[in-house]
Amino acid sequence: MIGSADLEELKTTIQAHSGMNELKRFGENLKKNALNERNLKIFFATLWAFYRQTPSGILNLSLRVNDYWDKLDMWHAMAHAAYLLYAVVDEFGLDTRGRMKLTHHQLFKDAADYFNITPDELVSSKNILDAGKDIGSLSFEYYRHKSIPEGLGFHFASELTSLPEFECFLDGFWQHKDIYKFSSQIKTPLNFFSIHTAVEASHRLTSEIMLQKYFQVEA
Repeated sequence: MIGSADLEELKTTIQAHSGMNELKRFGENLKKNALNERNLKIFFATLWAFYRQTPSGILNLSLRVNDYWDKLDMWHAMAHAAYLLYAVVDEFGLDTRGRMKLTHHQLFKDAADYFNITPDELVSSKNILDAGKDIGSLSFEYYRHKSIPEGLGFHFASELTSLPEFECFLDGFWQHKDIYKFSSQIKTPLNFFSIHTAVEASHRLTSEIMLQKYFQVEA
């Protein structure tokens, strides 16, 4: 069984990864220097290379969790999968019964459109850094094909690092709001970033609960 001490150790290990220092340095540079046209294409294309896998990947993992628990306790299988679907609801723009909201993929496209970055440029290999391609491939593999504990661990790490990641992006772009001609953090094009800063804390919590529930069974 995984306890609170184990989770804290896992968090510490993830947060101590060298990639977190690189993210911090990137955020500092993003605040110091506005991105030119070329660098904007690289930024958005590289981000898209792996972020495009996230919503459908979480959905796929939640269905696998449901099927796993259905064999153990069919009455509560959906309830367990719901902890993962909680994040998918936001990603798919379904967090209200009043009306369908834009999905996070659509918000991303709005941001790219604002900077006149075309769909072809977003998927052009010349604009995508190798790291973006690698993370995209890993996301696809872990969410869809790796074992459930590996998938849950990957998801937990993703949710844990997403809040500082999106805060870094939002703060960096907002620092140069006059250059980019932004009027608000919660409207296009920054809505894609700001909405993640609002929901990631709850997504992280549900990913923690899901890990604990899995290891209560598999301990």
